[in-house]
Amino acid sequence: MNVPLAKPCVGNDEFQAIKPIIDSGWLGMGAVVGQFEDGIKKYIGCRHVQAVNTGTSAIHLALEAVEVKNKEVIVPSMTYAATVQAIIAAGGIPVFVECRKDDLNIDIEDVERKITANTKVILPVHYTGKPVEMDKLQEIADGKGIIIVEDAAHAFGSEHKNNKIGSIGHVTCFSFDPIKTISCGEGGAICTTIDEVADRISSMKNLGISKNTWNRYKSDRPWLYEVIDKGYRYHMSNINAAIGIEQLKKIADFITRRRNIALKYDNSYKSINQISLLKHDFTQTVPFCYTMLIRDNMRNEFMYSMKNAGIGVSILYPPNHLQPYFKDYYTSLPTTENIFDEMVSIPLFTGMTNEQIDYVIENVVAFFK
Repeated sequence: MNVPLAKPCVGNDEFQAIKPIIDSGWLGMGAVVGQFEDGIKKYIGCRHVQAVNTGTSAIHLALEAVEVKNKEVIVPSMTYAATVQAIIAAGGIPVFVECRKDDLNIDIEDVERKITANTKVILPVHYTGKPVEMDKLQEIADGKGIIIVEDAAHAFGSEHKNNKIGSIGHVTCFSFDPIKTISCGEGGAICTTIDEVADRISSMKNLGISKNTWNRYKSDRPWLYEVIDKGYRYHMSNINAAIGIEQLKKIADFITRRRNIALKYDNSYKSINQISLLKHDFTQTVPFCYTMLIRDNMRNEFMYSMKNAGIGVSILYPPNHLQPYFKDYYTSLPTTENIFDEMVSIPLFTGMTNEQIDYVIENVVAFFK
């Protein structure tokens, strides 16, 4: 049997949704994108939503909008490289902090130690979908006039104290790539409570032009436009938005399935001495991936064993403070480095069959026996 680490959950509904768009000839940015933005706004309960072409673009635009050039951005090293690349692309200075061993989320005490007079943004990552303690982080940020830009690429649908991620902080960035909880094929979105940030993102995602192509098309003089800000070609297309609209309709079922898989894993592995399970509250967390820690220097042998059994495994993620391109921002992070030696992610995706789940569990348990 072959069980990939992750797999998109798309089918005929999404195919049928994009067909009329192809027939219309208006494939790019248009009214369907606005409908998708409205759907996210309603689901999350946020003030402003801007849909973009990727989650990385979302973070880049958010940081540009709050103006981090030559300013420090505090970020956990334990995140995908895209988060750090976005900071650098916006002209910011990444300041790496530790993560916590029990859930791999940002270490708030280390955040407090790393804040300086030049800190402009704290950029927490809701790792595996487990929400960061946003109330504590918000209190620190508000006391020092710091903006929070959340990397919620893993956390669409997750909640902190019954408030959906995206409705709490200053700016929140989501990813809808092929393997996220909901997918647009490729895509992302930015939720914000700050009017000025929303306005800047609206123009910057469209090359800094005051009106997007669809709005110009509906006007009396569609051939005229004004460039009012720096910008990028980061807008979402109607095709991607149509896929996202269909995925939003299924979000409740997706969440239930993902939680059930993660809970079954937890129950199957909790008695294995060599495995440390991450701490989660699945009434609040929508698990994007399933990561665990393997002790006693057995991680690499375990990964080879799973690979030979046809089971996808990976390390999410190699710490960024150890990456060659980010060497100028290196700092010692012993907890993160120790976790890196033990962490492994195993398959978790909405479309997993019961047979695939059982096969993974059987092989994991058999390895440690």
